[in-house]
Amino acid sequence: MELERWTDLSKWQGDVPGQSLQAMKDDGVTGICVGSWHGIDANPYVKRVLNRARGIGLDTATYYVFNNRDGKETTERAFNACGGVEWDACLFHAPDVEIRGITERILRDGLKATEDAGGWPILYTGNWFWNWWRQYLGHAPDFSNQP
Repeated sequence: MELERWTDLSKWQGDVPGQSLQAMKDDGVTGICVGSWHGIDANPYVKRVLNRARGIGLDTATYYVFNNRDGKETTERAFNACGGVEWDACLFHAPDVEIRGITERILRDGLKATEDAGGWPILYTGNWFWNWWRQYLGHAPDFSNQP
């Protein structure tokens, strides 16, 4: 099995120019996942960056940060930030679950809203999330026997 090389871009990278995206592609990156909603505000560059990336043949996806706000509302804000065209062109739509306070209901409602908007939801997280599990369990979680 060959793994694809993707990169994550947030609003903090700004309006990533086509030359930078092309350099990523030339270096073997096959897709980008761009943050569309960052918990309190939208990424003002998400539509342009997704469109630019798609225009040079990169696969695209979006992530959106869940917090204590309603999951459906967060998903709607992410959809609005991307716009229908770019949302629909994304291969997957990833609720980012790194922030404390996310309940099962928030997550469940957000996943359903993602599917209702035509998205394919996958959970997206980073090391912060796993650090909390380490604190709670007293050791790193072991998923080695999971399919």
